[in-house]
Amino acid sequence: MARRRGVALTREDVIVTAITLLRNEGPDALGINRVARELGIKPPSLYHHVTNNDDLHRAVALAGWKQLDESLQATVQGVDDPASKLKLVARAYRAFAIANPALYTLMSTMPFSPTAPDSGPVAQRMIGGFHRTIEPLGLSPEQGIHAMRTFRAAIHGYVLLELAGQFGLPQSVDESFERMLEALFAALRSSVKA
Repeated sequence: MARRRGVALTREDVIVTAITLLRNEGPDALGINRVARELGIKPPSLYHHVTNNDDLHRAVALAGWKQLDESLQATVQGVDDPASKLKLVARAYRAFAIANPALYTLMSTMPFSPTAPDSGPVAQRMIGGFHRTIEPLGLSPEQGIHAMRTFRAAIHGYVLLELAGQFGLPQSVDESFERMLEALFAALRSSVKA
């Protein structure tokens, strides 16, 4: 993926190249030297765009969160029912992680906070999307935070187990996932009544 001569390299070019290497070659390819080689430049030139390997990893993880957010937003476009929306979001989240295992693993190891300068905007969009989804259920803002954490923890844990090959029994992994979603939504409904 060497760049064309005379075309200025951007931070976005570096991130896109790093994501491609991560997908094609795995986590060991996510470093200054390998990305520079892929871009056809010397490693010191890359420091104009990223400060070090940690900055590169953080930028790639943040790009992954943005991709996931865009995917989730597109998935629920035009859907009004909260239960349907939550299930669609959960399925899209899982599909993203399975399609991008190395990227998802990196994303889950990097801090992602609505108050951080770099991840804040995308984290706030994702939180806002979740709250808009469950708003018709009548949860208080505090209940909404607990519901969001519960859903994310359950889906993330399921995905990590699946990516690690931990579901070795013959029963359908998809059916187990759907049953988990039903249980989560039933718990959410009962917390509204409580």
